[in-house]
Amino acid sequence: MIENIMNEYNYIFISTILLFIGFIYFLINSYLAISTPKFNPKSYHSLKDVTAVIPVYNEDPKLFEQVIKTISVIKFIVVGDGCVEPYNSITRKYDGTFIAVKKRSGKRNALAEGLKMVNTPFVVFLDSDTILPKRSLLHMLSLIDDKTGGISPRVLMLNNGKFSYYYAEFFERMSEILQRALSKYGKAAVLYGHCALYRTELIKDLILSKDFKEPKILGKKFIIGDDRQLTNHVLNKGYKAFIDYDSIAFTAPPEDIKKFTNQVIRWTKSNYLYFINDIVKGTIIKKGPLYIFNSIYTNVLPFFFLIFTLISFGTTKIFDINDIFEYPEVFIYSTIKLIHYMLAVPAFLGIHYFFDPSKLSVHINIHNSFHKMIREVNNTHLGYIDKSIRIASSISSLPFVIALIRMIKRDKIKVLVLGSVALGVQLFAAFYSILTLWMPDSWRTR
Repeated sequence: MIENIMNEYNYIFISTILLFIGFIYFLINSYLAISTPKFNPKSYHSLKDVTAVIPVYNEDPKLFEQVIKTISVIKFIVVGDGCVEPYNSITRKYDGTFIAVKKRSGKRNALAEGLKMVNTPFVVFLDSDTILPKRSLLHMLSLIDDKTGGISPRVLMLNNGKFSYYYAEFFERMSEILQRALSKYGKAAVLYGHCALYRTELIKDLILSKDFKEPKILGKKFIIGDDRQLTNHVLNKGYKAFIDYDSIAFTAPPEDIKKFTNQVIRWTKSNYLYFINDIVKGTIIKKGPLYIFNSIYTNVLPFFFLIFTLISFGTTKIFDINDIFEYPEVFIYSTIKLIHYMLAVPAFLGIHYFFDPSKLSVHINIHNSFHKMIREVNNTHLGYIDKSIRIASSISSLPFVIALIRMIKRDKIKVLVLGSVALGVQLFAAFYSILTLWMPDSWRTR
């Protein structure tokens, strides 16, 4: 009996700590995201000061031409990564330079080949499916001062009329909340791989080096995002990196849920690897207290919670762990319960009511069957604790939900409802990434 009570109090204590940390996390980031002031112009660089480098492989020709037509107001270089036509013809139609790489060797090598021909103070790395309007580019250039190393515009999804638009847009707006908060201090978590403006001399040595073409984390080769490596390089050199939310670029969403999942896994794995690398090398200290707090929260806390949940399943007297394997309905209920708490306690994104299992009729039936088999130990007390934690977790994530709603400007209801599938994808990506962290996933590249 004493053991049962102690387990219950441990559950309350740890859950309360998680909730408090989560509340602080969501409150700070949501407030900074909503209250972030506009950046004031600081310089008068012209379009002659920047060159665009655009790697291309198997892109839709119509979208590619739209990208090229828009960016042709500046000097631009297209690198055909194992492809030539129709991209060469489109590039030359708009007076650009085309470089053909005979054998496909990836985006990193394509960026390096293009950068060799850049002789302007600034360079824009632009994906072949991302449209950067002239006005946005001019505004980004106007924000550069001596301490700025890199800037990205706000990225919005092109509405392709498919389901993929909604979950891709939802995911981008979720990420935007944290990016806005960090950008206020010039410490963006990542400058977008879709589109980013850099000081040429700041990144040239890195991109032309073997370390960029064959990236390693703690001595081991990985196929990881170039955007995160470039952002880390800028910050570690003591420069600012931020998102200009008064500038907008438009990019195509992934074609389907499989490609979106692969994309999120790639980003998530890169995030974990660079977090570990920053911790080991001590470079995370250079990035400021908010960056450190956010990194620890998003990379460490979810797994503390998972371990705590699994331990509580096996050690408390709420139910016998063996029951999970003896009764299928208990196994199903336990799985639903785990997923519910991973979303309820703000360890990921806190908007759990989109996936609240209590709203499903099957959950009620499983719940009733399950409670016939659990042991009679303070059931009323445990039920009260369970409901209290759910209510508290909902309240703690409320600032984040409000900020998210404000971030979504187009098709608000559809993006919130249909796009919330991104939460499930992120949950899967988090577990998959940590379980396969040291395994190369070359098939997940573009």
